[in-house]
Amino acid sequence: MESLSSPSEKKDSDLARGKASYDYIPALDGFRGVAILTLMLSHGGLGNIVPGILALLTFFVISSFLITRQMIVEIEKTGTMNLKKFYLRRIFRLIPALVLFIIFFAPIMYYLGIPPTQMQVASVLFYFANYYQIFVGYPVGNPFPIVWSLSVEEHYYILLPCCMMLFSRNLRQILPWLCAVLLGILLWRIVLYHSCLADPAWWVCGPAGSPRWKGTDVMLDCVLYGAVAALLLHYHNGAVWRWCINRPAFFLSVAGIFISLATRSPAFRETFRFTVQTLCVSVMVLNILFGKWSTPRDILSSKFLIFIGQISYSLYLFHFGVMVTLTAFKHEDAMHGVDFLLYGLGAPVLATVSYYLIERPMIAIRKKVGSHRKEMVG
Repeated sequence: MESLSSPSEKKDSDLARGKASYDYIPALDGFRGVAILTLMLSHGGLGNIVPGILALLTFFVISSFLITRQMIVEIEKTGTMNLKKFYLRRIFRLIPALVLFIIFFAPIMYYLGIPPTQMQVASVLFYFANYYQIFVGYPVGNPFPIVWSLSVEEHYYILLPCCMMLFSRNLRQILPWLCAVLLGILLWRIVLYHSCLADPAWWVCGPAGSPRWKGTDVMLDCVLYGAVAALLLHYHNGAVWRWCINRPAFFLSVAGIFISLATRSPAFRETFRFTVQTLCVSVMVLNILFGKWSTPRDILSSKFLIFIGQISYSLYLFHFGVMVTLTAFKHEDAMHGVDFLLYGLGAPVLATVSYYLIERPMIAIRKKVGSHRKEMVG
């Protein structure tokens, strides 16, 4: 005879198995906290030891994984998805802190003699900062380049919900197409690398030395892995648990990360590195969030890391702004001495002010347009 479970027991079971839901997972915020602290160390002068790009890939995976879970629930419950409300939530989530970021650093840029142009401000607010950086470039001392990764994410979030809507009658069918996109972007990276090496056409590769890898066409798959992980975990739950959520898979992923970091070949670093690292990060995220080994999840669920994760968006913006401002004032390439103290204390203080002044008040507004955001209280 089939046993009967209460709704609360079923909810706990679904969360433990990783099925898509609106449930708050504290360790996700903690994971963000670890990622932003890692990125701060990398930008703070330890870039040769601490891989900043790995932290960004972690942000990509976590963000896409979380939001895809929410889209799955909405589509399964209603049979559709309210795109207008989705895009309004994105606007209320990102734009207010971004405007504060611009307002805070614009006077500093004027003082340094590098006033932001209208096009530079537009590149931030309308999310083409990555291509502006590739094909035009920002002056030294301008903090706007940090928005490149947000540009990649927002281009992605314009596309993915529309794709999910196309398959709303049977979301399972979207998975082969998304996997084809993953493969297609990897192949494009390979083609692009060899093309720019042999015949660097400006309109394809940008000026010599430009960070072409920051283009959405190059990095989109790094965000998409989070969505694929969420969809696989929801629709092929048993297979994912058998093959991906276990200690051997976790340690193989850790080994894959270290091997990718140790491989210094430019051909690998410009092409396969992003695929290997994002795939490994995705498996690690699944294991830490849902695996039976609870110690990493307990650590990530600490109040300190959760709080850092909750202010991570503002901290992402302001830590870079503080760093470039400190170096620009002294006309140096890196921070020295007391700069590290100002960086380590100033950026979190500014981020905390931004979080409580701007981000938290926006939560109530976002809930009016369907947000299910929850936070740890206390």
